[in-house]
Amino acid sequence: MQKVGVKFIRGCVPDRFEKGTTKKVKCIWKVKGEEKSEEYDTVLLAIGRTGEAQKLGLAEAIGDLVENRPELTPVAKVAGKKVVTRIFKDDMKAMNYRLIPTTVFTPLEYGMCGLTEEQCQDKFGEDGYESFTKEVKPLEWSVVPHRGADAFFKILVDNGTGKIAGFHVLGPQAGEITQAMAVAMKMGVKKDQLDAVVGIHPTLAETMTMMSGEKIEGVVCES
Repeated sequence: MQKVGVKFIRGCVPDRFEKGTTKKVKCIWKVKGEEKSEEYDTVLLAIGRTGEAQKLGLAEAIGDLVENRPELTPVAKVAGKKVVTRIFKDDMKAMNYRLIPTTVFTPLEYGMCGLTEEQCQDKFGEDGYESFTKEVKPLEWSVVPHRGADAFFKILVDNGTGKIAGFHVLGPQAGEITQAMAVAMKMGVKKDQLDAVVGIHPTLAETMTMMSGEKIEGVVCES
């Protein structure tokens, strides 16, 4: 988005809006106590929502009502299935909230499953995990002159077990790739097992099978 001219103002929250003089809306915000402003033709507000489930007097809840759980439709659906099987089939298996895959369906999709880098640092310590990253240019972008290696993969590995603790991908069809990886992570896939998989060429997904090796200074290798 930045490449096509979208301006990002990070770390700021609008303080107020006023009628603009050159454009329709004047947006005012503060940076380190200093007031700044800019005028726009359109302002889109994503205000979120606040639940009031406490007024319902519930003793038990599932889905988006559960505190500190992902507010995702597929999560609520699986939780609902668990309730049905518990009531009618006496299956007492609880909902597993670990390794829930999700995707942000922006023009450049972002998919993830498992832990973030910050969560790995908290859980395993600075030396308790290893991060593997790779930038790649998808084949379908090769005919577009202005597109670079905008796709990105990150795999976070627990050094104690060798298992993949976090998976992140930015690129076309990220959701499809993440869904497949979620199955492997549920089964406890390790990084060396992923390295041994034969990739399907030419796909973006094959990149995750080629994330080993060490960088050599001054040598550029494109795969």
